[in-house]
Amino acid sequence: MTSEDREIRAQEERIEQAREELGETVAELSSRADIKARAKEKTTEIGERARDATPDVAIKAAQEARRRPRVVAGFAAAAAGLMAGRYILRRKQARK
Repeated sequence: MTSEDREIRAQEERIEQAREELGETVAELSSRADIKARAKEKTTEIGERARDATPDVAIKAAQEARRRPRVVAGFAAAAAGLMAGRYILRRKQARK
């Protein structure tokens, strides 16, 4: 192999390396430009963090509420009644 052949081979290797780097750059830029996919990834990440941060008590309460919706509705109605009664009493006291 002559020195000219070696120089040509080295130049071809540099060109191939530059092509690989260019391909990686294009792939990185296209992934950054894919807003829909990035938003989906972020949504998934936030959902996972929220599930991790939710206390077990809240999870169990939600499961129980799904099992017994009438009981939950009864408690909600009672709470709403108490709040409405309190509101009415405060209005009456404010008018005096």
